[in-house]
Amino acid sequence: MSTARRSLASLALGGGLGILADVIRVWFPERLALAAWLGLFLMALLVLMDDDDAVSLPLAAAAIGVGALVWRDSPALHLLNLAVIGGCLLAGSRIGAAVAQGMGGVVAWAFAALEAGAHAALGAAAAISEASWSRVPGGASLKSARGAVLGLVLVAPVIVAFSALFAEADPLFAAGIRRTFDGDLRAYFPHIAVILAAGWVATGLLRGAVLPREGRGRVPALPGGIFGFATVGTALGGIITLFSVFILLQTRYLFGGESLVAGPGGLSHAEYARRGFFELVGVTALTLPVLLMADWSLDQRRRREAMRFRGLALLLLGLLGAIVVSALSRMALYTGMYGLTELRLYVTAFMLLLCAIFTWFAMTVLRGSRPAFMRGSLVASGCAVAALNLLDPDALIARVNLQRSSPEVPVDVSYLATLSADAVPALLRHAAGLGREQHCALVAALGERWRGKGEAWNVSRVAARRALEAHARETGRNCLIGH
Repeated sequence: MSTARRSLASLALGGGLGILADVIRVWFPERLALAAWLGLFLMALLVLMDDDDAVSLPLAAAAIGVGALVWRDSPALHLLNLAVIGGCLLAGSRIGAAVAQGMGGVVAWAFAALEAGAHAALGAAAAISEASWSRVPGGASLKSARGAVLGLVLVAPVIVAFSALFAEADPLFAAGIRRTFDGDLRAYFPHIAVILAAGWVATGLLRGAVLPREGRGRVPALPGGIFGFATVGTALGGIITLFSVFILLQTRYLFGGESLVAGPGGLSHAEYARRGFFELVGVTALTLPVLLMADWSLDQRRRREAMRFRGLALLLLGLLGAIVVSALSRMALYTGMYGLTELRLYVTAFMLLLCAIFTWFAMTVLRGSRPAFMRGSLVASGCAVAALNLLDPDALIARVNLQRSSPEVPVDVSYLATLSADAVPALLRHAAGLGREQHCALVAALGERWRGKGEAWNVSRVAARRALEAHARETGRNCLIGH
């Protein structure tokens, strides 16, 4: 397909997606509407792909991610799923394919993301300019008028806004608008804005996703190897020294565990578990860009110096492993004492993902295969989000907190009631272990929140309402939902 025909097809499909965006927004709940629109966008992308463009694994993963949007209800998972879908669409487009074939690293993927953003903002204007209007009936006239059409499209939201303000300021003008449009002009503005915005962005993204590789610029290569081992080794040596001193001085706190907490004059459980956990997570996360920058800046042509650098990097990773073990043990102790929360669970999952990425770093970058590092890290991140969807974090939080409840260990029922619909079946299954007062308070809070029509639709909300109805039948009048 030529560039002109591809641009014309992008305009047609993008315009249709803009109209469908407004229709779906009106008729479907928010999250279901977003999932449906993304599914339609994915189908439009497949329509535009040439016959020689095989349906890639990233696009198949994007389709699975769209399904996850209407499966889980957790807001945190919703954002993670959207991030994965965006990354998969980027990797499955020709923008990402060009980077992947060139074995691009972090910088190349960052430029690819910026290029996709540029297509979203400006690609529709380029498509209007490139489109093969001669293939459209009356296309010659359309071609001569496309500049005017583009101007009208750009100024339409401004005209609508000004008209709404004039209608507010002048009753006669407002009456004329009502006669013309049979209603308040302000009611049309959201529809027009959604159609134009969604159609514009969709057109630009579709055009950019299937733009021939020869039609895009090359990712600029940043020069590396600017320092010798003396500079890089000294920098890493300073960090290694700091890590070593910290571990030696803090061994009592890092690995003291229950004996430290129980000892006379020792820390309380809360103080021990809380002390520095998130700071240790920050140290772990910051170590990765430091190592990547050190590897990039080192002159790799000197083999002996490269080997010495890898030895230092492995030593730093070993010290970091001790810090990771400390952070995870602190979180396990804190969870055992005070229960699980979304923040604690997701930070722990992030820490485990970092461990996998550091392992992949040692297997690729430290063995001279730096280009493969970014692809493996992206795959690991996608797998981590998929694992969270399968794990069902909110249901896990509900099970852990209710199973550890006892007269000596009270449960924060008010917090459990704020969890998403994912947690409702698990809460109702394990709520019997609570006292009657807490049990009824939890059931009442859940019924008040999830009874009737929710603000968005997904599989978890349907399951939550069914579980509430079944629980009401089983408990009879012991706990009246909503009372």
